[in-house]
Amino acid sequence: MKKILLTNDDGYHAKGIKALEQALEEMAEIYVVAPKHEKSACSQCITITAPLRAEKIKGKEGRHYRIDDGTPSDCVYLAINELFKHVCFDLVISGINLGSNMGEDTIYSGTVAGAIEGTIQGVPSIAISQILSNKNKNTPFSFDLAQKIIQDLVQNIFTKGYPLKGRKLLNVNVPNCSLQEYKGECITPKGYRLYKKEVHKRTDPKNESYFWLGLHPLEWQKRENEDRLSDFDAIASNHASITPLNLDLTSYDDLKSLESWHEGMLK
Repeated sequence: MKKILLTNDDGYHAKGIKALEQALEEMAEIYVVAPKHEKSACSQCITITAPLRAEKIKGKEGRHYRIDDGTPSDCVYLAINELFKHVCFDLVISGINLGSNMGEDTIYSGTVAGAIEGTIQGVPSIAISQILSNKNKNTPFSFDLAQKIIQDLVQNIFTKGYPLKGRKLLNVNVPNCSLQEYKGECITPKGYRLYKKEVHKRTDPKNESYFWLGLHPLEWQKRENEDRLSDFDAIASNHASITPLNLDLTSYDDLKSLESWHEGMLK
């Protein structure tokens, strides 16, 4: 039977990872290693300055752990190299994240980082995120569409093989719409995420200042010389976006111009 490792950045008890497990439990043997607490926007952080403690969850056949103060990258690294080192995983799936991970947000994302760590460890990996109508994660919504999309994608991978080679992963974003309103999947590049230069400053009861970051709305624009719909465009039209991501961040288009610019610098 196929074996899938699940992680997330919303924490072990989050609704999204439970919905993900429910969607896949009849398709594969499921293992779960997730942070004990929410680790949103922690990016590719791994813990190297403090010990990590893994708590085995009772009643889960020894296949569930939560990592005290661990990040998604910690979780995947520990799962593959220690907790389940005897298991040969067919897939690592990170999610279902509560909120989008598109454009440059993928660099901040702990959800995407979990899939990146799986890729680094040599396992085909997917990050999946559910768009919300607002930033309140307690707003009621359904995972039905996200569950169907991940089931179809995983079945396609099991049937036809993983579509990417090398250190690459799939990043999936699911629109906030019903199954009836859903228009299908689009293969997309990342859009250009627009960030407002704002910090929300508040004062606590002791008259001391504190700050909130990351409250800006989801805004974007098309990248130059790109005709395809971006991940943002797909979501706006009730499509799911499937974006291939490459771990190689080298800007190959700039190598020659950089060589010319650098020529003679050290003479």
